[in-house]
Amino acid sequence: TFKGEEDEVFLGKEIVSRPHYSDKVAAMIDEEVSEIIESCYNRARKILEENKETLVELANRLIEKETLDREEVMEILFKVKSEKDIRKDKERIRKERVEAKSGEARSKEETKVSSEENRRE
Repeated sequence: TFKGEEDEVFLGKEIVSRPHYSDKVAAMIDEEVSEIIESCYNRARKILEENKETLVELANRLIEKETLDREEVMEILFKVKSEKDIRKDKERIRKERVEAKSGEARSKEETKVSSEENRRE
């Protein structure tokens, strides 16, 4: 027999109506949502770990005073590194390493050239 759409017998049918997609699509949606949640969780954890010292300072100040005004909180949180600052730091460190390696390479090359010149003399 032909199976058409069945009407629900009570109000609130949107809550119990079946999705208009397959189990395979539902599994793909679930997987994508899980990946988004995990990614956000890892990002939040990383931010907290990178700023642990500042959070500990805030916690200690709260234990000490119990109540902080906006200025006191902002003074402490101003120390938190933004992702932009962290990226800049990483880029600076990477450039320094590249420069150091190229400096070492130049130094080795200069040493090699110098020793070759000394042998010729």
